[in-house]
Amino acid sequence: METHPPAVLALVHPKTSTGSGEPLEGVGDLCCEFNCLLLINTVTSLGCVPIFLDNCGVDLAYSCSQKGLCCPPGASPFTISVRAMDKLQRRQNKVANWYLDMNLLAKYWGSERVYHHTAPINLYYALRE
Repeated sequence: METHPPAVLALVHPKTSTGSGEPLEGVGDLCCEFNCLLLINTVTSLGCVPIFLDNCGVDLAYSCSQKGLCCPPGASPFTISVRAMDKLQRRQNKVANWYLDMNLLAKYWGSERVYHHTAPINLYYALRE
């Protein structure tokens, strides 16, 4: 990280093929030290093992509904830290992809309720159950 400082460090929390877990303790602190965001893939771990995102300093995490949560496929749980959102809002250029623009999605999820997409409500009912 000293030689080639990354903007984002991405880790796969557990590997789907082996089930082996990636320890997260201390990684978030290291990323903060180098002004780097920590992104983790929790596709296999969400719903299967405890994940303490805030305690581990995780800035971004994503998953899916069909693996560990055993729900119909199509929902994509996602979380973004205040630190990551601040970095996003300081971008010099607009996000090139409308579909994945977290600034627009924040307006959809937030108090503004700006339309972005039609939510797959049946999938969210399945997640709730």
